[in-house]
Amino acid sequence: MHSQSSFIVEYQTTQVQLTTDQNARFIALKDSSISKSVKIVSIADIRANQPNDTINFILPGISDTLSAEASLITDDSTSGFQWSGKLLNTPGYLSILYHNGLTAGFIQVQGGFYEFMPVDTNYQFLVKRNNNAIKNCGMPAESLPPPDSTGPFKCIYPTGNNPYNTCPALVSVLLVITAEAKTWILDNYGSIEAYAKTGEALVNLAFYNSDIPNKEIRVEWIERLDITLSDDPPNIDLDRSIVDDILASDRQQHKADMDVLLTNQDYGVAGAVTGFGPSSASAFAIVEVPYFISQFTFAHELGHLFGCRHNWPVDTGNDNEEVCAHAKRWIPTPLPLVYDQFYDVSGSWSTLVGIPTLIDIYYPIDDGTGIYYVKFLTDERILHYSNPNVYYNSEPTGRDDGYIADNARFIRNEACTVANFFPTRELALLILYDYSTPCLVSKTFSAHIVPSESGIPGQPPFNTKWYWNTTGIFGENDQSDYLGQGDEITLSSYPACPVFWLKCIVTSSDGITVSRVRKVVIGTESCCSEQEERSTVTNLPAGGNDKIFPNPITDGTINIEFDTWKNLYVNYMISDVYGRVLSANSRFITVDGNLNLNVEHFDAGAYLLHVKTASGQLKNFIFIILQK
Repeated sequence: MHSQSSFIVEYQTTQVQLTTDQNARFIALKDSSISKSVKIVSIADIRANQPNDTINFILPGISDTLSAEASLITDDSTSGFQWSGKLLNTPGYLSILYHNGLTAGFIQVQGGFYEFMPVDTNYQFLVKRNNNAIKNCGMPAESLPPPDSTGPFKCIYPTGNNPYNTCPALVSVLLVITAEAKTWILDNYGSIEAYAKTGEALVNLAFYNSDIPNKEIRVEWIERLDITLSDDPPNIDLDRSIVDDILASDRQQHKADMDVLLTNQDYGVAGAVTGFGPSSASAFAIVEVPYFISQFTFAHELGHLFGCRHNWPVDTGNDNEEVCAHAKRWIPTPLPLVYDQFYDVSGSWSTLVGIPTLIDIYYPIDDGTGIYYVKFLTDERILHYSNPNVYYNSEPTGRDDGYIADNARFIRNEACTVANFFPTRELALLILYDYSTPCLVSKTFSAHIVPSESGIPGQPPFNTKWYWNTTGIFGENDQSDYLGQGDEITLSSYPACPVFWLKCIVTSSDGITVSRVRKVVIGTESCCSEQEERSTVTNLPAGGNDKIFPNPITDGTINIEFDTWKNLYVNYMISDVYGRVLSANSRFITVDGNLNLNVEHFDAGAYLLHVKTASGQLKNFIFIILQK
């Protein structure tokens, strides 16, 4: 585990010798309207001295120590090393890319979004983005009926739509970069490759967060500096109408399932699609480069191409289409609530395909009983596609009745359709296993190999090898981690509550090698705190008015007082800072919200307590035992 003081180190401008071009980038970023602040930092290599898959660190500008746990790791010679995961002690996410000597990435934390923009092999610009006013999505003007307040609004699932489709899909996305977009990326981000691969990681992490298993996107990019778009004034609707003609030949040549045109036209909106998917004929989008990563516009527009829709009007959205693939907005309920009154609220959020709200007007909110009016002081887009079974900050990210909002179900079904728009050109690999089998039984993992198309290196037969460890960071062919070989591998002997990582390496008959890394959590129900790729929550801090005391403790019993969890059974797990499970069981939270746990047999040190309800909500606490 990295020490919190050394993982991200901040430098003053007098401590770093920037080149003329680097200094110009630094000044331009500080003066840009997209930035709230810009700092010079150095990020340590996460692969060094990591005994497990969790790190602690302090982000410059935030006093609290943050903890992050890996969810997705990519490690290959083509994509570099990408470490992506969730924050454990506050809602948020972290993703870091190491490739070709550069380090890039992003972190979402405490309502703020930060980008790590590479400077050189030693330093990065840490840019806190100005996301106070999230740019909208370009949609045709339409007059919508008011929300139906007489009863649950009904929507229709397509015939054959599977509630939990685990079909494997590798969706290829081609980024077509215009001249003005290239200039913006280089002037701000410094590296097209780091920019594109960070966008790829963002979408794949959103799939993981949203319980969309066995689905990934793969990004490649080309430059089209000859493209001329309307600019007097810029009009995204006019450009959207011709984008398929502009990109058709590039898409055919690169066999891309989706094409995204990157622009910097200052349209007034952040992006648009040529049509809702899944449709090969309209699998095209426009994304403005300043908002590609920081406002999740890339993930938003791809969601449309999979068939996802904006929020319902009842969620202050603009889409009343009778389908179930809507995004969700969570609006905190003012208390005490009086109908026909006006309130200012903060802390609202929307899932990825949701539209932003304006922060200077009042919106009518109809909860089925009455109407009240809300002005949003803050509005955040979270790294989730809507899913009623996945929680963010104790609230479900979707709905399964009434105004149904379930983007994840549609992407789980439609991604396989989209992935078949064109055959995968190059050798590719996913690691699959049966999600329906219970904990603590034999597990079989299989290599889903997608051969290269004819004439491209990466042809069968294939040699497949398997490795495992507890960190997700593998040495090159480290034999101490070696499990065996073959297209499938079955594990039937492992510790009672393991959290481990598998690595599969596939080599083709003509010498092409690809690899995948995958996290696996197996154990009894009381210690499966995160069912791999089917997690129902974002890990939460104690937060709010929850209390744990005494803390630190010398001996005896630790007491937890819950603000809202009362009169229910929960599972709990205590682990050390290295992730080793030390105790796991079930307990009853009293009607007063009290839970007491005996920790007298633990040695001095720091410990993590995870408490989970039957519905999947999870809260984390940190406590310290002093030397007795």
